[in-house]
Amino acid sequence: MKAFKVGENLATTPGAVIFRNELLELIQYTPTTPMVGKRPLVITPPQINKYYALDLSPDKSMVRFLLESGIQVFAVSWRNPTAAHRDWGLDTYVAALDEAVDAAREISGSEDVSMMGSCSGGITATAYFSTLGSAADKKIKNLVLAVCLLDPRARSAA
Repeated sequence: MKAFKVGENLATTPGAVIFRNELLELIQYTPTTPMVGKRPLVITPPQINKYYALDLSPDKSMVRFLLESGIQVFAVSWRNPTAAHRDWGLDTYVAALDEAVDAAREISGSEDVSMMGSCSGGITATAYFSTLGSAADKKIKNLVLAVCLLDPRARSAA
C-alpha cells in the first residue's frame, strides 16, 4: 500500500477538481491536444474503486489515451462513505451524478455529454440515464458501459 501515491506514481494525469458535492468530486483533466471536441466524456467509476483505476500510470491510462485522442475528459471521484452515510442509496448517487453532469455541461459549453460507466459505476450511470426520461435526450448523447453487469439473473446461451 505504501508503494502507491496518488499524484506521484498513480493517477499522474494533470487535472483539477472543478465541482464538489456531498458524494463526489468531479475532476476535469487538462487537454493534451491543441483542439478538443466540444462534447465531454464523463467517466463514472465504481464507488468501491477509485477514479484512478483508469489512470494507473502514464503508459497504463485510459484517461491519457482519451486526452491524446482530443476528448475532453471529466471523471467522478466518489467519497468514501462512513457509518453516518448508511442511508445513502442508489437514488442518492444518481442525484449527485446529475449535478456532476450539469457541471461538466456548463464548463464545457456542451448541451450534452458522453458517459462511460464501469462496473458498479456503470450501474449508477444506467440508473441515472433511465431516470432522466426525455431529459436524457438533452443531457446524455451516448452511454458506454465497461465491465458492467446489469442483470445478474441473465445467463449466457453457452
